[in-house]
Amino acid sequence: MGVVNSLRYGGSREVYLPCVRGFKGESRSRPLTLEDGFLFIEVLISGLIIATSIAASMYLFRVGFDVLHRAKTSNILASKVPIAVSIVRGGNFIKKKKSYDLGDGVTLKWKSKFIRSDSPIITTGTSSETFEVSLYKVTFTLSVDDLSEAFEMNVFNYKRRDTF
Repeated sequence: MGVVNSLRYGGSREVYLPCVRGFKGESRSRPLTLEDGFLFIEVLISGLIIATSIAASMYLFRVGFDVLHRAKTSNILASKVPIAVSIVRGGNFIKKKKSYDLGDGVTLKWKSKFIRSDSPIITTGTSSETFEVSLYKVTFTLSVDDLSEAFEMNVFNYKRRDTF
């Protein structure tokens, strides 16, 4: 068996192997040094480790960009919710246009369902006024790129009725 002296513990740079065959087939012992090079299997294993680490880092970059894109579109969509709610609250539900572009690629689409209407008379002091009151259930969807979110709310509309 060969004797290995490690460089870590202050040993020499030589490794002695007992059976190294020369060019003519004679058996002799000769020292192997660090300058002798690497084995072919070591080169293959190191190449495999490097290729795997490069592939893993490329995959992680792609996943990171996908997550960043989804977070960005989600934030854009969340920033448009208050605008969409104010448009729906002030909307005319008889109107035919049920789609709006809110900017930044966000589209608002809505549909309404009429629930009930009434015409109460409100008396204040000496005057009385008639109002037309309507209740709608509105379902609206905000969509941007590949992300879409649906909301539902009840909208109470009223307007003063002119009585002559």
